[in-house]
Amino acid sequence: MDVKIPDKNLSSEIEPMIDVEELDNIFRYWEGVVNVEGMEGTKRIAGSKYLEIVGYE
Repeated sequence: MDVKIPDKNLSSEIEPMIDVEELDNIFRYWEGVVNVEGMEGTKRIAGSKYLEIVGYE
């Protein structure tokens, strides 16, 4: 998933560490650990985080 925040000059690529953490019941819900890589201006950023996404298509 590409994430861009122009006001912060931030662009990143987010990849799940485990793909099968999505629940699709009444609404779609995904949560899990992700790897993040990208740029903040001219500075390279990278790390891992916990992410929750609700109501997406």
